[in-house]
Amino acid sequence: MSAGGTPSGFDRANNVLRLSVAGGAGLIALAAAWIASALAATESRPDLATLTAVGAPPRTRKKIVAAQAGTIAAIGAGVGTASGLALGAALVEFQRAQSAQWDGNPDPAWGFDIPWLWIAAFAVALPLVAVASAWLATRGRETLTGRKAN
Repeated sequence: MSAGGTPSGFDRANNVLRLSVAGGAGLIALAAAWIASALAATESRPDLATLTAVGAPPRTRKKIVAAQAGTIAAIGAGVGTASGLALGAALVEFQRAQSAQWDGNPDPAWGFDIPWLWIAAFAVALPLVAVASAWLATRGRETLTGRKAN
């Protein structure tokens, strides 16, 4: 038994499940940020080529793509956190109402304990990983191609 009175195997299994869910959610969030960033980078390719043509240093291209990735990931982390908290609260309230239906008293096991450390870690780490990966994946030098005015 652990100090809290629950079997230590339960704590270990609960932590493995929590880490698995968090890891899966993190991978899905990063994949979405990478896809959106790749689409944004593809759309801004002519503008980045113009920057290269006028003599912008290679770091400028990397900064622009990394800023796009960070913005997309930060907005996604904020929206995901808010919607996750709202859905979690709704689920807990629904389960409490269901348990109170039988005897009039809600089940005290259905509490809403928010893991602020995990939420803060994801809200900070996901945009940082997106920025770092966009920075590393972006080529510094772009081959110049001819551009015509429309």
